[in-house]
Amino acid sequence: MRRFYGVISAVLVLGCVPTEPYTFAWREGATSSQANSAGTDCEIEAANRVPQSVQAYTTPIYRTPSNVQCNTIGTYVSCQEYGGQVYGGQTKTYDANAELRFKAVQQCLARKGFGMVSIPVCTKDQAAQGVVSFGTGRLPSTASVLCAVDGGYVLK
Repeated sequence: MRRFYGVISAVLVLGCVPTEPYTFAWREGATSSQANSAGTDCEIEAANRVPQSVQAYTTPIYRTPSNVQCNTIGTYVSCQEYGGQVYGGQTKTYDANAELRFKAVQQCLARKGFGMVSIPVCTKDQAAQGVVSFGTGRLPSTASVLCAVDGGYVLK
């Protein structure tokens, strides 16, 4: 899940269209700068309370059986090997404390009066209804928000 710990304006990579909901720090009546500030403070606090615990593992290795087929035409012998592919064996890493750190961010935001909300990504048709910039005024109730786009939201 893509998470923006309290960051109101989402950054999109050119050519990428997000499919998962945006997750924001939200409090009805707060400004986006207040939400951003609370989010940053809480990210720092959570990082100090719950340090990274990077774990590594290697995926299992699978090999397909190999088979050699030979054809003889006169004195000419042609052989072809099939199979024998190797799959897996990649080393991957993950942060075992990521979920706990996210919970620490949520706790911190709750102490500051904010909550984490997930808002679906707007379709082109929804965005055409008119996007309200996060920098405009105060945040409305989440019940009145239809969807979110880069830097703003659409009201119902």
